[in-house]
Amino acid sequence: MFLAVTALTVTPPVKRWLPGPSPAEIALRTEQARSEDLAEQNREMSAKLRRPRPTIPDNAAQARADDLKRQNDELEAKLRRPRPPSHEARANDLANRLGEAEAKLRRPRPNPGDPAANARAEDLARQNDRLEAELTKPRPVPDPLAGVTASLTRDEIADADHLFGLYTQQAPFDYGEVDLVQATVNRKADVIGYFQAWTEDFRPDAVKQVWLRGQVPLLTWEPQAQVGTISNTDPQFALPRILDGNHDAYIRRYAQSIRATGLPLILRFAHEMNGNWYPWSEGVNGNGDGDYVRAWRHVHNIFEAEGANDLVVWLWAPNRVNQIPNRPHPAEFYPGDDVVDWIGMSGYYRPYDDAATFDYTYGQTLPLLRDATRNKPIFLAEIGATETNDRKSFWIRDLFAGMAANPDIIGFGWFNITVTSTVNGDKQTNDWRINSSGGAADTMATALAENGYGRAP
Repeated sequence: MFLAVTALTVTPPVKRWLPGPSPAEIALRTEQARSEDLAEQNREMSAKLRRPRPTIPDNAAQARADDLKRQNDELEAKLRRPRPPSHEARANDLANRLGEAEAKLRRPRPNPGDPAANARAEDLARQNDRLEAELTKPRPVPDPLAGVTASLTRDEIADADHLFGLYTQQAPFDYGEVDLVQATVNRKADVIGYFQAWTEDFRPDAVKQVWLRGQVPLLTWEPQAQVGTISNTDPQFALPRILDGNHDAYIRRYAQSIRATGLPLILRFAHEMNGNWYPWSEGVNGNGDGDYVRAWRHVHNIFEAEGANDLVVWLWAPNRVNQIPNRPHPAEFYPGDDVVDWIGMSGYYRPYDDAATFDYTYGQTLPLLRDATRNKPIFLAEIGATETNDRKSFWIRDLFAGMAANPDIIGFGWFNITVTSTVNGDKQTNDWRINSSGGAADTMATALAENGYGRAP
């Protein structure tokens, strides 16, 4: 997209004749008058001190004499006090301005008896005033994202397949790492993911940045105070508070902003709800059975009323069940086919996993998702693999083999971030990035191209 920039040529302001003394002359004369006044006061004080004093001691007269002496000393000190450099600079500036004013005064003045000349002078003065006002007027800053359009409709996104999604630390506000990963694997991502908490308003610039590059925005919308906080206690955002309308104004404003922006996006709302680590999970934070489904439908209904659902692909995405065997079946949290477009999950190959295979990572959870609905596409919403035991490349190859064997899986979103967390008191760092090693990057590049995920750059 190219922006045409037009240069504005502004005629220099017309200088007008200045009658009478200039401000510079007045200031200089004021300084001189002040100095002469101080000198005169000094002479008066000296005269008073030279008057004959009364022969009889008079305490009042003596006090008066002492006061006069003190005033005289102060005046003499002021007269002798060196002027600070700023005074000298001011004097030089006044002199320069006086010279400029005198030069203007020496210019030929219009004949007071010449109406045409006077009218011309007044017209020039008006032009000068207009030019000065124009030059000092705040200029509107052009929006570099104005006019961005989407290359796909909401329904076309919902029907898409073989989607390569990517999350980075700063996308979509900084595309540096996205560009690096895309160059490394020689493929362009179809979907760019990012996160927002419920303390933030909708960011039109985020979806515009993504669509500017012809990619689809995927927003993970977290009902908590800060993105990425792993805490199941946040009473302000408990599900009953969402249901009682406490956040309706915020939800409505958010939906209205999506509608006003006019660009489609994927919305992953309150993800990993079948765990117990977020404030929207049931059984924690004052949330009761069935509150999650009711809260999802409540939010969806507000979006529907505001016309935002014409632009939103709703993605329901619990966590894989391998490490949470005592939590309820994911289907218990399913809001219903009428308010969900895609289903999916978060699922990583972690250091403590028994096998670096697609089946071990996703095999237990996929049937449970299909128990909830059998007609919704599956998008592996947030995935990644650790470098532990040098099994990452093997896991990536098996990921694509597993997706090919499950045709209802339409794509994945790779979490290209390094995360350090504490597990059982020990700090653990997982490098989920595609380019964590040359071998992993090469394997991903080959798998994307061979299986038709993403696009050629």
